[in-house]
Amino acid sequence: MIPYELKSPESTATELDGMLFKLRDAALLRHGQSFRAQPRLMISHVLLAIKDGHGAITIDGVEHSLRPDTVYVCKPGQRFGLESASGNILELYMFRFDIFSETDRSRKRMQMVMEGELRTDRGCLPVPPAVDVGDLCGAVHDYWLSSSGLQRFRSSLAFQELLYYILEGHSEYV
Repeated sequence: MIPYELKSPESTATELDGMLFKLRDAALLRHGQSFRAQPRLMISHVLLAIKDGHGAITIDGVEHSLRPDTVYVCKPGQRFGLESASGNILELYMFRFDIFSETDRSRKRMQMVMEGELRTDRGCLPVPPAVDVGDLCGAVHDYWLSSSGLQRFRSSLAFQELLYYILEGHSEYV
């Protein structure tokens, strides 16, 4: 087992190559017409991407229209709620994950990252036009649901690839 410690918000930012992203869950949420989910507290990071429909997401009290060219990231300790547009069905992918980084004291120790590593605009992360988020999210989700341990392992790799293509379009990560 790798020892870890909780990283505080005051810690310095770590480069992505010193970080581990651990996929915890992959789900496809389907909600019918006039759906509204009350905000719920997140204990791990959450990435949401719309598959179909129209609606809104509220992250820590700030409402955003759901867009197919944007993913939404909630950090541990934040709350998010969903609402479908009237008369519309809403489908979106939800991935729960944890981030670990090497400690400042030793490369042999890992620390859990609570915030500050994925820089977003109030929870929104625009996706570069060349990235097909739906296909990538679908692959992560399908691998996750497999009865094969090897395919579920592959879902973690596909999730890393999804993050890579999303972050590739942002100059602060390149």
